[in-house]
Amino acid sequence: MSVNVNVRKIGTMLVAEVHGDLDMVSGAKLKESADKMWDHYETLNCFVLDLSNVGFNDSTGLGAILGRYKKVNARNGTMIIVGAKGSVKDDLEISGISRLCSFKESLKEVAPAQE
Repeated sequence: MSVNVNVRKIGTMLVAEVHGDLDMVSGAKLKESADKMWDHYETLNCFVLDLSNVGFNDSTGLGAILGRYKKVNARNGTMIIVGAKGSVKDDLEISGISRLCSFKESLKEVAPAQE
């Protein structure tokens, strides 16, 4: 399955949308593209990870999410996960990531004009 990671800045939020499986390949793409922008824009204080189009994640995907959380937390920022469902949401709950982040159903709850 082809993987696409789209990262964009909206005000003081960094929004990363993952399309496809969140695994070793997409996790590396997420890490690289999100970290580059997060480090570049020091005013960012919220990281939104949109998993609406992710049907599968593995331990490397969870590691990529946790790594982004640590970067955001180091800046006293917040992390919001959007659209996680099914086994993806279950994995986030089992791993404990769900206790670190807020969960929203859709991107429009976080950035209404952006969906």
